[in-house]
Amino acid sequence: MIITVEKPVAQHLHVNPQLVNAHRLATPEAWSVRICGDFMIVMNNLLALPVIVRHPQRFNDSRSFITAFKQEFLQLMELAPIPHAKIRLVRDAQFQDVRFTSQQADSVAMHLQTYQNILTGANSIIDWDRQPSNAMLALKLAHQTVLADPDGDDGLALFDLFENYVMTNFTLPAHPTLNEHNRNYRYRSGSLNDVMNAVAVGEHLLNDYRRFLENRGKSDQIIDQDLDVADDYFSFCDGYEKTLFDDLTLVYNYLIHYEEANQTRLSATQLRDKGVALRELGRFMRYQRLFSAADFDHFVQAIGQGIKDLGFRDRNYYFQRLLRKV
Repeated sequence: MIITVEKPVAQHLHVNPQLVNAHRLATPEAWSVRICGDFMIVMNNLLALPVIVRHPQRFNDSRSFITAFKQEFLQLMELAPIPHAKIRLVRDAQFQDVRFTSQQADSVAMHLQTYQNILTGANSIIDWDRQPSNAMLALKLAHQTVLADPDGDDGLALFDLFENYVMTNFTLPAHPTLNEHNRNYRYRSGSLNDVMNAVAVGEHLLNDYRRFLENRGKSDQIIDQDLDVADDYFSFCDGYEKTLFDDLTLVYNYLIHYEEANQTRLSATQLRDKGVALRELGRFMRYQRLFSAADFDHFVQAIGQGIKDLGFRDRNYYFQRLLRKV
């Protein structure tokens, strides 16, 4: 992690800023600090993700600042649209090694000033009567931010960018010990026939899954529903060039984006049925010894969090995003 601090902040934290390669300041591991009154805004240079730390005057060295920053970052990620199983991965990647520098890009300073105006300006949109937490303040700033999209005319919502960063760069794969049975499902040649192999893997899994459901005495209707859900999830994974072995938490992203991708709204019953079907898929993977007990727990946890976030806390957020894209 690289943290850009201005000279007064560096003196306050008793750090000696070092010179770093300029290209490193435009990575997800680079952050910049802005103090405005009783608030400290720590913003990710590339993703523009803000983290709010209050009462910066209480920090008398860099270690106490990093401790508070890490705590607020974790609380923000608890509210962000990412599976909880990946929070530790992101935290460890960000805070493994910390360096301070005084270098700062003009675009970063502009974003910090925008956040400062929203937070403490005369026309601040923050409802202070609700006594928002630091994480809620950061969310408010983030939801006001739309970044330029180099590949299109529409802007990128900040949390879309952050979610994509986490999903792309951090994976929680199934247990790495493979026997020959596992290799039949995981086979990827890296050749031009790779797409054909992916299709063959999916068909192999679905055929075994059908026999598994039949042996458990499921009705034809339930079997067809469970197979449809599994096939749809395999297609979702393949769209990201992954399999369900490559990232156990990808099912979370599948659930929270299901309504958006299919332009529909699931009823509470439909959402529950989809969760039941995905858990049944996890049991099949456990039965086939393709998931370990820990793998199964991570998979089920991601399903539960996805259902909760889509069904309750974040439904309004995702539908606002859907409406904006429409």
